[in-house]
Amino acid sequence: MKAKIQRAMTRLRKRIEISCHRNELPFSPNTLGGACGISSFLVFRILKKMGFRPVFHINPDHCFVTVAAHKKYWVDLTLTQFASTAGDVFIEPRRFNSRVHRSNRRATRVADIRKLFNRWPDEQNPFKQKLPKITI
Repeated sequence: MKAKIQRAMTRLRKRIEISCHRNELPFSPNTLGGACGISSFLVFRILKKMGFRPVFHINPDHCFVTVAAHKKYWVDLTLTQFASTAGDVFIEPRRFNSRVHRSNRRATRVADIRKLFNRWPDEQNPFKQKLPKITI
């Protein structure tokens, strides 16, 4: 199960990098620093399409997703902005760092995720940016 998620997330990460470059979004090209909201929202949508029940998490500094397959995984495509050794696609059955992956608020529906972004900068808000087309 993890391998299937890993493949989908690796493809998604590439699409996000290309989209950020094309749309001239101000995110670090190597770490996607600042793109956690957009990336995590797309992760959430793809995992839903794959039949999983993902949970979107947000705190004042970061967004990420958890999903339960045969165990609970943290899925994070922008963790390298905090930890260079995390790799471009972080899928692990445990938290990486309690500060980065602490969850103040969470949502399981798109309408609720939209509300979580009320005070985030427009360039980091997935509901105010042109998002890449996602496929699984």
